[in-house]
Amino acid sequence: MYKRMLRDLVAPALRKMGFKGSGSNYSMNRDDWVISLGFQKSRWSTRATVEFDVNVAVAHPATQAAFKAANEEARALGNAFEMAPSGSYWDRLSILAPGREQFGWSVGPENPPDHVAQDVLACVEEYFLPTMIEQMARPLAGPTPASERPKRPSREQLNEEAAARTVEALRAAGVQNIRRLDLPDQ
Repeated sequence: MYKRMLRDLVAPALRKMGFKGSGSNYSMNRDDWVISLGFQKSRWSTRATVEFDVNVAVAHPATQAAFKAANEEARALGNAFEMAPSGSYWDRLSILAPGREQFGWSVGPENPPDHVAQDVLACVEEYFLPTMIEQMARPLAGPTPASERPKRPSREQLNEEAAARTVEALRAAGVQNIRRLDLPDQ
């Protein structure tokens, strides 16, 4: 029922919107952007009823590649990584569409495929396409040059900071006689 719904009802409508694909994955290119929809079944689905959601993404591959290259260079220098502030967006359609249940949609004897397909497609048009346009309108920023980034803290520094925070939290909770085993006798 779920596969037929995707094939017979959802796929043709998505193709009319400009998407290409089949089965669970659809995408379209717009200018330098890649827009994608991925239908994901819940692991709690049964033979009779399939629960599913739709992963939605908007990506600017050139920006992603620039950040990846700069991060690889930063790693070689021992400098910090940097996430792209724009050029990459991912969410679930059920989160964009208010009032959805925990895992989006359910198709089965109580939820006929034609009604579910109409609802999913309406949510794509009403909530995802405006989000896609909004994401594509955001200015694209380039990465900070790897040589200008701060040094990445060492594993030892990170462990020491975590241990200090743990001791502080234990003291704040009223725990007494705290002894760190990784330090010489205190």
